[in-house]
Amino acid sequence: MKNLSLLYPEGKGPDYEILADNTCSDLSIDCILDAVAENDIEKKIIKDIMIKLESDAEVIRYRGDIFEDIVRFPVLREKMKDMLEGKKLDIVRNNFEFSREHGIYIMTGPNRGGKTTFTQAVGMLFLMAQHGLYVPAEQMSFEPCDNILTHFPADEEKTVNMGRLGEESKRLSEIFTSASDKSLLLFNESLASTSFTEGLYIARDVVQALRFLGARTIFNTHMHELAMHPEIMNSNEGDIKVASLVTGMYEGKRSYKVFIAPPDGVSYARDIAEKYGVTLSQLKDSIISSGKTYYRCAEKNCG
Repeated sequence: MKNLSLLYPEGKGPDYEILADNTCSDLSIDCILDAVAENDIEKKIIKDIMIKLESDAEVIRYRGDIFEDIVRFPVLREKMKDMLEGKKLDIVRNNFEFSREHGIYIMTGPNRGGKTTFTQAVGMLFLMAQHGLYVPAEQMSFEPCDNILTHFPADEEKTVNMGRLGEESKRLSEIFTSASDKSLLLFNESLASTSFTEGLYIARDVVQALRFLGARTIFNTHMHELAMHPEIMNSNEGDIKVASLVTGMYEGKRSYKVFIAPPDGVSYARDIAEKYGVTLSQLKDSIISSGKTYYRCAEKNCG
């Protein structure tokens, strides 16, 4: 399989030469075996499988990505510790299905509502299941894929020669060259590097091509218009259908629940802006409090 690193879709990530001793301890084979195996016989079977998998280069790289997440995010480390100690975790669970009626999901919802995390999680489930590993689900049945192909934002240095849109378009073309109707395709904020009108125009063509290809897909985006009329796209040639998937809000807060529904057309950018102090009023207050507008304020008596 190609592009197996969900954290680094392009296959390039930082190298950690030294990991914290306690992090290595928490993720050691013995610690994991104690958490998942009920007796010595199970421990031996699982250990044999895990040791065998360590010879797989892709699994080693994937495990490195997990290590890096633990190192970078202390909260995630605490959650893993709680899990290993058998504590109840506050986890939002979702039901999800690929079918001919719902084969291509256009996913919309509020900023920081879980779109990227959900997209990565689906890829991780396929990756873990196809390597014979336990998956974090009550149950899972699936048809194996021949490739996991991802289209996530690229590093700036990769866009210097052809521009951001040119680089995105080149990677899109490469994906369609490699993909088959057995592939899993994951798109994260694709075509956000150009104007909304141009991005929407290209995205509609991409979704139509995905129907023609017949590959299982999640396409998460802030282009709500792309998901507003799936019946129009479904009227054209293709074996699987497009559906609108939404990450929800409950009582003004992000619920992280996903469900099939029309997009609400709002990304809730205002509350993100307020959180980081970049609304117009907050920015003006910041400028005034910095003293850099002294003469202008003095002339206009703005305090």
